[in-house]
Amino acid sequence: MVTGAHPTLPLDLVEATWLIELPQGPLSTKELIGYCARALAKHHQHVEEMRERVEKDKLQWPLKLAEEHKNSIKDFSFKPLDLVLVKNMITESSYSAKMLPHFHGPMVLIAKTKGGNYIVAELDGSVWQTRVAAFRVVPYKAQKQLELSQSLEQWVDITPKKLKGLREELQRPTINAMSDLLFRSIRLHEPVDHDTIKLDNSPKS
Repeated sequence: MVTGAHPTLPLDLVEATWLIELPQGPLSTKELIGYCARALAKHHQHVEEMRERVEKDKLQWPLKLAEEHKNSIKDFSFKPLDLVLVKNMITESSYSAKMLPHFHGPMVLIAKTKGGNYIVAELDGSVWQTRVAAFRVVPYKAQKQLELSQSLEQWVDITPKKLKGLREELQRPTINAMSDLLFRSIRLHEPVDHDTIKLDNSPKS
């Protein structure tokens, strides 16, 4: 991930292990302290380089993926009241769920959030309290557009204030995603606010 080299390719194990030149023999206490100081200084340098490279790659990977799959990736431009289908993700994570419906719907699209997700509702106006990722939403081939006898805000089963909150709320990352973004195993500086977030991964009794 960091060097861009496959682990089976030649690698300087001495350099990777010691970060400095391997000593030729036993060391005195002063020499050992000096070696540790040099290794620590080089460690900081390498970790900073690692951070910069990973940060750069995180920005490049989505662009590369979009370019490689530009013929298969479709950016649907949905509007409020469009009928859509929502992919049932459990069918991909469990073999026992293969007989379940692969899509929910048809659903009524209510709005798009600031984070790029969608707010959808059942045909009776019941709004889903969880937002739906854009890749899960596909168009429903309806013969005509859904028409309401009242405004969209009056038709749904939540208040306009709650609907506005869903639109403006950003999707919070999952525990695994947050742990990956924080580089929890690396401590170079004083912890900042987002480094102090405690993630409870302990099993619940």
